Amino acid sequence: MATAHFIMQGKGGVGKSLVASILIQYLLKRGREVAALDTDPVNASLSRYESLGVKFIDIMNGGDIDPGHFDEVIRHIDASPPEAHVVVDIGASCFISLCAYMKECCAFEALRAQGHSVYIHSIVAGGVNLVETLNNYSSLVRHFDVHIVVWLNPFFGDIKIGNEGFEDCKIYRETAGSISGIVEMPRLGGVHFERAFVDMQTKHLTFEEAVKSPQVHLMNRQRLMMIWRDYQEAIDRIGLV
Repeated sequence: MATAHFIMQGKGGVGKSLVASILIQYLLKRGREVAALDTDPVNASLSRYESLGVKFIDIMNGGDIDPGHFDEVIRHIDASPPEAHVVVDIGASCFISLCAYMKECCAFEALRAQGHSVYIHSIVAGGVNLVETLNNYSSLVRHFDVHIVVWLNPFFGDIKIGNEGFEDCKIYRETAGSISGIVEMPRLGGVHFERAFVDMQTKHLTFEEAVKSPQVHLMNRQRLMMIWRDYQEAIDRIGLV
C-alpha cells in the first residue's frame, strides 16, 4: 500500500518545507510515484514549487482543524496506488491543533489499518531553535506510535546541548526506540554555497531546474550539484526506500 510522509515541526522557519521538497525530489529521482500535499495555511511554501505538482489543502477553519478538509488529506493517501508515496507538509501554525485532532480521531491508526505505512519527519534545528525543536520532536514521539525520521539541520548553528550532540542528549536516549532514521542535513561549504542554495530556495526551484537554468552561472550549478549529492547520500544512509 501507500507510504505517507508527514513533515511536522511546530517551530516555523527551520526548514520544514525545504525537507518536504527535498524528500519529494529524492523519491522522484529513485523512480517512485509521488504525490505532494501542502496544508500550511500561512506560508504554503511547498505549493510554490510548480514543477512538483503540489496540491494545496487548507485544513484550518479559523483556529480549529476543519475535519472535512483534513479528511481529504487522509482520503488522498488512502486512494493512492500501492507503492506510491504521499508527502504532506504540515504548517507550523496548525501543529498543536492538528496533533490534538489526529490523536483524538486516531488518523494514523486508520491509515495503518488499511495497510499504509506512516512516517513523521521532524526537523531538529541548531542554534537558538534547538530547545524548541527538540521539545516538539519529543512531543511527536510521545503522542504517535509511527516511524519517526529526524532531520538534523545545522544551518542555524550547532546541534548541541552543552557538550552533547543529538545522539548523546537525554531526549534522544528516551526516544531512540521510535527513530527509524536520522538524516544529517549537509553543512554548506561556505558563503558561496549558502548563497546559491538560498537563492534556489527563494525562487522555489528544484535542484534539477536550478542546475539546468541558464540564469544560474556555472560555479553555482556546480555547488548545487554537490549539495544535492550530499543530501541524497544522507537520505540513502537511512534506507528509506
